[in-house]
Amino acid sequence: MPVFEPQPEVVNEQPVEPRVTKPYYRSNVVDTQYTNRKSLILNTEGRPWRVNYYQQVLGEEDALSGLQERRVAARQQYIEIKDVILKVNTPTSTNQDDVTKTLNIDGSAYVVNGIIPNKGDHFVGDVGDGRQGVFQITNSERLSLLKDTVHQVSYKLVQYVDDNFDYQMDWKIVKTLYEYRDEMRYGSKTIIEEGEFSRLRDYDTVYHAMLAEFMQDFWSNEFHTLLVPGNPGTSTYDHFMTSFVTKLFDIHNAPHYRHLRVLNVNDDYNVMSCETVLDAIIKRQSSIIRHGVQKTGVGFARNFKFHPMFNSITYTGIQYVIYPSDTSKKIDYQLIDRTKASEVFYNENMPLKSQSLEQMYGESIVLPGFPESGLALIKPVLVDDYYIFSEAFYNGQAGLSALEYQVQAFIQGGVPDYKILDALIKQRQYWQVLEKYYYTPILLLLIYAYSRVL
Repeated sequence: MPVFEPQPEVVNEQPVEPRVTKPYYRSNVVDTQYTNRKSLILNTEGRPWRVNYYQQVLGEEDALSGLQERRVAARQQYIEIKDVILKVNTPTSTNQDDVTKTLNIDGSAYVVNGIIPNKGDHFVGDVGDGRQGVFQITNSERLSLLKDTVHQVSYKLVQYVDDNFDYQMDWKIVKTLYEYRDEMRYGSKTIIEEGEFSRLRDYDTVYHAMLAEFMQDFWSNEFHTLLVPGNPGTSTYDHFMTSFVTKLFDIHNAPHYRHLRVLNVNDDYNVMSCETVLDAIIKRQSSIIRHGVQKTGVGFARNFKFHPMFNSITYTGIQYVIYPSDTSKKIDYQLIDRTKASEVFYNENMPLKSQSLEQMYGESIVLPGFPESGLALIKPVLVDDYYIFSEAFYNGQAGLSALEYQVQAFIQGGVPDYKILDALIKQRQYWQVLEKYYYTPILLLLIYAYSRVL
């Protein structure tokens, strides 16, 4: 017998690496086009029914069940979702039990707002006689495999709302959410937190009030357009800002908006069709800031002489036009008469410059994550000869205002910061008229953008 037994040869086996795949496989046969919830809402039949929905909070081993009064709150919890709209597709049916003589009330509806209903969920709705009924989901069916889909639910009336029900739900509700119905039209998130719902509701009020004030302040009944304020006795027209406003707002949001005229400045189309920072904001393309119009001055409207039958601005009675002073960006302009450009001037007193820079800059704000500790909310429009924003904004330098930071981030695809929006809304009442004219539409756009992506 040998002293040592021969050992088998050890083979170093390489571990098998797991295959990592993307969560969504894409190929040439997959249509990646996304259709938002607006189509579901518009094409789902049924009578709208506003309810408060109570969704069960379930763990991996929890069973679906209805409300049980004897279960402690730690073992039966709900998320309350207020102002949910169900689409009732089957009228509520009523039948009486022959033995107990009790009424059984049931029906079915569609859920189209992103909620995934489960059997045993509850909702509270008006039953039509001044009372609120507590309905329990008895069946839930997903109607398609798409990401945004419709669920059909069946429900039955289990009781009416009383003090005992309110007491039970107060103990078992762990979170309160809201359905923000305005978001459904744009395919955005519809179920939001309570704080977000309150903020969006406030922003909606501020948005309409600010837009109405803007149109009232800068609408000219004589010319049926918007005029640049600040220099009494003169009329100045900014074609770029007026065109920007017409692309932003809905016709129903302001009384004068449907009558707003964009005046004809096509006599100098090669220059007046140049893109500005306002086009960069709408298209969210930062390259426009570099190759578009950066500096502007004031030109005479009388130089736009041609096309009287097409209502040229010369024949409207308006005296001045905001005109690009860096017209060399357009090659076609080098081939035509440069009379307009030669008479463009930059005058810091037209429109009137703000009297107090401290009042214009307003309070400094300190927000985490920003490169400067004391951030001025806005800068005067006429701080230099650059159009609307400062030279630092156009050249990508430090020293931007809070509004400039928000616009820069928005153009690059970011989401506006609600803290800065709140500060700008609060301080806007102290702005000078020129800053209100140029900054208000941009602030309204940021408010609108925040509401759409929240």
